[in-house]
Amino acid sequence: MKSLFLCLFCLQTLSASNYPADISYMVADLKYSKEEGVKLCEVQHGILSTFYGDVWLNGDNGKICPKIVEAFDQFPIKKWYVHSQVNFKNLIDTFNESPFWIRESSIKTFTNSDRFKKHALKPPEDPSDINSYHAMLYVRGSSLVDPDHFRKICPGVLLIDAPTHRYWIDKYTMTRLFMGDPKLVKIKPEWGLYPKVYSETLAKQITDDIPSDIYVIKPRSAFLGKGVILVAKDELDSVLHYILTPSEKLKSDPDGAYNHWNKDQHDSFLIEKYYPSDLIQVEDKWYQPTMRCAFVMIYNKNKIEVRFLGGYWMMPLKAEGETGTLNECKKAYCKAPYFVPASDEELQAIGKQLEETLPLMYEKMLNDAD
Repeated sequence: MKSLFLCLFCLQTLSASNYPADISYMVADLKYSKEEGVKLCEVQHGILSTFYGDVWLNGDNGKICPKIVEAFDQFPIKKWYVHSQVNFKNLIDTFNESPFWIRESSIKTFTNSDRFKKHALKPPEDPSDINSYHAMLYVRGSSLVDPDHFRKICPGVLLIDAPTHRYWIDKYTMTRLFMGDPKLVKIKPEWGLYPKVYSETLAKQITDDIPSDIYVIKPRSAFLGKGVILVAKDELDSVLHYILTPSEKLKSDPDGAYNHWNKDQHDSFLIEKYYPSDLIQVEDKWYQPTMRCAFVMIYNKNKIEVRFLGGYWMMPLKAEGETGTLNECKKAYCKAPYFVPASDEELQAIGKQLEETLPLMYEKMLNDAD
């Protein structure tokens, strides 16, 4: 029986995209309940992401990193990566165990390499077939000034994550992918983009647009939970006034969820309706969990394939019923020992819903990259 931690979600032929071929690795944080199903909180680039919970729960390099490398290594092509650009040491260690991955210290070192040039300059026989390429390159989306020019001068290189680069870091551009198609709309909490200017009517506008008892305020570009604030409806106005009005108090606030807003560079912010997961019992307490999971998207020979590579639950700092802020009781803490393995039943249920949606999101990326 195929492991649930390497679940083949979907294989379908798509003729809408003229994009040649691709393989992209991404990570999602999500809520799940039997009543509402999957609600995607975040979708982000794998090169920036970590799986400390997986490593803490399973030891060594965890279960997910080996499956990431396995997904890439099904294509026996030499792969170059810049180790300083990969954010998770355990993924680097897993790359180093593979005979197909070549570690470099900078982009300059491999672009000046005769070995790399030998692979890069030879065009593929069939650009739609991943196995026709002679090399893969894994770097951050911001590291290449002109990716299109790079692909032209290095036609033999498959640039990993290339169709996803236009969604680099900005949560708004990523969130827009879930508009339009009803299946995509269903797995994304109701959301809105608002100017980062406080007014006495802003909270009412939000609550009219997005009815909810709890909201999630998000900066467009930030990591590690910085700037993410869960707030009750009746406190929304006061919180918006605090984070959108410059002050010394905000600047010196010890909580990164709040002081981030003193230096946030965007002129707008996101806000979402909060959806809970089904509670998880740990010893004698009940927690509100968030799942972190990984998936690889492959576009090969005009077919899309999406593979779910596993996930685990992240707990908040405090249990339900304990005294604390909404952030403390409902936002993932992301530190040991606040991790819990997901059951096979949970992974099956989440996978069944995602199999109809992740390929649709990926198809949009491919079409936008034409």
